[in-house]
Amino acid sequence: MFKKRTITLVIVLLLFFIALFTYNHVYKGSAPTVDTVRVEAQDNSAVLYGMITDEGGKKVRQYGFKWGTNQDLKQMKTFSKNINANQEFTVTLKGLKPGTYYYQAYAINAKGPGYGTIKRFIIKDKHHQAPTVVISNPKDRSSLPVGTRVKIVAAAKDASKIENISLYINGSLIIKKNGASLEYTW
Repeated sequence: MFKKRTITLVIVLLLFFIALFTYNHVYKGSAPTVDTVRVEAQDNSAVLYGMITDEGGKKVRQYGFKWGTNQDLKQMKTFSKNINANQEFTVTLKGLKPGTYYYQAYAINAKGPGYGTIKRFIIKDKHHQAPTVVISNPKDRSSLPVGTRVKIVAAAKDASKIENISLYINGSLIIKKNGASLEYTW
């Protein structure tokens, strides 16, 4: 009788520890929580910053960034070295052409992937400058008596085609014309 109770007790304890092990290693935990922190974009490169804010109770085995020229994010850079929660990680992208890029930080543990927010950045064409606008009338530093009508003449120049030109006075749009020049009597 004593042996039966001992064997039953051992079996119950063994089942309890198997259930506890299974719960802790299979069911407990979640996918990591990841933050897509920021980007530092320059001429033809960008440094992406991400952070794993919560490992989800499981060791993060892979992390990095997904990126691309649209939100499909087809390109990836993956790391598998150890990282702790709240430790920033970065990747440098080089040889980028002018345009809009999207990026997202991610991390994977035994429970699956966790993703940060998809963000975007722009690589500007360093050879393209803003259009130049010249106001030919009234002349610079002109003074006019109160109540005088003023003819405003302006023209814009750019390396590419000017589509339209707008005149704002005190922050309000007064006139918008197609082309590169305008005249307005105020």
